[in-house]
Amino acid sequence: MKILNRYYFWIILLLVLIAPFFVLSFFVFPSADDYSTFNLVNQHGYWAYQKYIYMNWTGRYTANIIEALNPLQCLFAYRIIPVLLLLLLFVSVFYFFRTFLKKYVNNTQLFLFSLIFFTLYLNTFPSTGEGIYWFPAGVEYLLASALTLFFVAVLYHLMNAQKKMQLLFWFVATVLALFIIGLNEISLALVCGLTFFALTGSTYINHRIPVGLSLLFFITVVFAIVDIVAPGNFIRMSVFSGSMNFGHSMLNSGASLIKLLGIHFQNPPFVLLSFLVIPYIISIINKYNIRYRFLINPLLLAAFSLLLLFILYVPGFLSMGINPPMRVNALMSLIFMVLWFVNIVNLCHYIYRKKSMIPAFPDVLVKILLICTVILALSDFYKEPGKDYYFRSNIPRAYYDLFVKAVPYKQQMDLRKEMIKKAENSGLKDMKVEKLNAIPYTVFFVDIQSDTSYWINRDVAKYYGLTSITIEE
Repeated sequence: MKILNRYYFWIILLLVLIAPFFVLSFFVFPSADDYSTFNLVNQHGYWAYQKYIYMNWTGRYTANIIEALNPLQCLFAYRIIPVLLLLLLFVSVFYFFRTFLKKYVNNTQLFLFSLIFFTLYLNTFPSTGEGIYWFPAGVEYLLASALTLFFVAVLYHLMNAQKKMQLLFWFVATVLALFIIGLNEISLALVCGLTFFALTGSTYINHRIPVGLSLLFFITVVFAIVDIVAPGNFIRMSVFSGSMNFGHSMLNSGASLIKLLGIHFQNPPFVLLSFLVIPYIISIINKYNIRYRFLINPLLLAAFSLLLLFILYVPGFLSMGINPPMRVNALMSLIFMVLWFVNIVNLCHYIYRKKSMIPAFPDVLVKILLICTVILALSDFYKEPGKDYYFRSNIPRAYYDLFVKAVPYKQQMDLRKEMIKKAENSGLKDMKVEKLNAIPYTVFFVDIQSDTSYWINRDVAKYYGLTSITIEE
């Protein structure tokens, strides 16, 4: 049992749990918008594409600039990007928690805590194939998630740093804000909202308007307007018949929020670790005699957190009128987990200030429950007789895909590319390829269809210089 008391044992164990997510990146293949973006850039040129996409589809200027560099023709670059994004996300998680907790825990404990948070996020991540391994979504949402965590930490430093460091933090916060605002609308709202909250809070506490925060807020608003008023946004909205339906958007935002809560509260490791962390946080508060300036009622903070999540869902429904893509839910999942942690810390502080007692778990019981959490994370799946496996968590699915599905999937995709090259060399313009029969859903997003007029089929055919391409049923 002594080994269970060592932080490095748990760090290594967690690294083993998430290792498949990094290895599987090298089995990824481009799909969907990768081909359409490449075709448009090839047609218009890099800079002309920026104008075209801003005027005809979206105002996400940062995403447009990065996505136009689509590494479609360099498969290694395409596959290494998810690895880099995952590493960047972990670094941002570590920096975020270090900013607020470094006074109370050492770097090893911070690394372990960040790794636990990161592992829980990957385990509950809605559609890793769409949100992590598909290049456009990785740029628009996973990159935005990492940069937003950095932004929150830098914003905190800006509000609390000495004068000689404030200019540096202001510059970094401004650059981060400009990047994030141009990635997606939810992150845009978060950056503008957080900056406004910091500005009003600092003004209220210090009884004066801070110049740096005021200028930062003005800049964020200007670039948010640049993003929002793009003609392409309104053209894209016109494609969806259910857009701008306020009542429909309210109902579906509530339904999406309930689904988001279900994803996490039906996940045994998430629930169990949430309970285990409460006595630990209270012990830290007691050890350092921490006193926050404002004591927030846990019910009020929980209600505010739910309201914030609800509000962030609304713009997507208003603009499209349909359920948000899973990559949107992935971003919302991270926001939820951060808010969940804030609510737990606030609850622990509230309990401590009210001098209520929380029974501490015996050390042996804590270790047993932690082992049970790992077992639950690995075994959260089932199989019906004569049917495939069904996974409710991403960690067991990632292991299954790595050892069972990934290699045959790669072989079939490689064979498909060889067949297309042979068709090109022989002058064949209408191509039929076999339907995929081994799909690693951890990294898979979407494939071409049996209908040659389907938009993905058209874009793939154009990329390869074919008249048409279809799936042979």
